Amino acid sequence: MSKITFMLAATAVLLLAGCSSAGTVPDAAPFTVAPTIAPEPTIEPTVEPERLALTYPNGEFPGNGTFVINVDIEPGTYGSDDGTAGANCHWQLQDEAGEALRDGTDANGVLILEGQHRFVSEACPVWVKLD
Repeated sequence: MSKITFMLAATAVLLLAGCSSAGTVPDAAPFTVAPTIAPEPTIEPTVEPERLALTYPNGEFPGNGTFVINVDIEPGTYGSDDGTAGANCHWQLQDEAGEALRDGTDANGVLILEGQHRFVSEACPVWVKLD
């Protein structure tokens, strides 16, 4: 018998001996698979824009400038601090694209609504929140 034939025969005997024990391994510990459970996602709280600190929180802001609603000023009714408009006062409410929604020269009872984006004021007296 050649060495190769002997090695093949020995390998076959070992394989057959392993199969004869009905597929069990002596002294083997039982094996179970636990299901994988994904952790719960973490939900971060969000802060709504109207809850952030306003640039002018006291409801009073200058007569010249561009003011973003819910960032610089809050919605509401505004007028001049002395009830007059000044000779060259002009204001404009704009949407996000900068398109005019309303404009005027009267500095009393200007209603700024939620959803309007900007209030632009030129040569007006100090604005004061009336409501």
